[in-house]
Amino acid sequence: MSGCIDIVEFVRNKMVHMAEARRDLGNPDVVRISQRLDLFIVQ
Repeated sequence: MSGCIDIVEFVRNKMVHMAEARRDLGNPDVVRISQRLDLFIVQ
């Protein structure tokens, strides 16, 4: 179970850093990571 939490935290941090770098929450790369994060959370 902690492996799943680690993956979610890793992807979330990646999304936050990319959103800060792009300065746009609607950036396609940020949205793609957000969608990937959603899939990990639902599983």
